[in-house]
Amino acid sequence: TMEETVTGETETTYKMHPLPLYILQSQPWLVRKDDLQQDNDRVVEVIKSKNYTNSEEKPSYHYGFGDIHEHEPTANSLGQFLTRQSHSR
Repeated sequence: TMEETVTGETETTYKMHPLPLYILQSQPWLVRKDDLQQDNDRVVEVIKSKNYTNSEEKPSYHYGFGDIHEHEPTANSLGQFLTRQSHSR
């Protein structure tokens, strides 16, 4: 879906899946424990991804890319040098 961000409309996807018990046991800081949560509650991880390549506007900021000359930061001419995505949990 397209969502409004500070840089304009950006393609955004959500992935949801339950976290296995062994991950919760080995990394308990991933889940906040409070009085409302029971020990047998299932925990679902939600990952939000923003794909800035498929956005209405392509804002950019750059200081320099070393030996790469003749480039535009918002163009795809940089190949795999940069990624224009954001992921959050």
